[in-house]
Amino acid sequence: MEKEIVETRRSPLDIEGLKKGDVITADELLKIVGHPAGTEKYAFGLLGLREKIMADKAAMGDPVTVRVCKGNLEVLSDELSSQYNDKRFKVNMAKMLTSHGRLMQVDDSEFAASTKKLHDKRLNKNGRTIQGALLGRSGKLELEPYKNKTQLPAAEKK
Repeated sequence: MEKEIVETRRSPLDIEGLKKGDVITADELLKIVGHPAGTEKYAFGLLGLREKIMADKAAMGDPVTVRVCKGNLEVLSDELSSQYNDKRFKVNMAKMLTSHGRLMQVDDSEFAASTKKLHDKRLNKNGRTIQGALLGRSGKLELEPYKNKTQLPAAEKK
């Protein structure tokens, strides 16, 4: 099955002018994406725009988190971004645990030697990743605190 390439136009959106807390409405997005809302092309265009905004803002030294919510694109404030990304982390951690559990249930008794070796390698690598993540979240693994190296411009006084 071939993947369809979704054509998008150059965005008339001023990405540089976007600030944390801004909302791009569904009506604006319809004009930007150029496909009818509710279609697969629209959904992929929306996700592509979301990723482009985050990548471009990060390249400008102003990293942001953007989410799709109720048909709008929201550039999250730092507080909402913290909550949103923590929730996404937890959801993805749960998916990772589920996938690893399923990987452990695979019957490898009929695998060729090379396939069994690769399966065992995946089990070990994923197990170590999960173990480290769980130890880190429980506080049993001491790591040096992360220091944000992003230099933000000084706030302008009004």
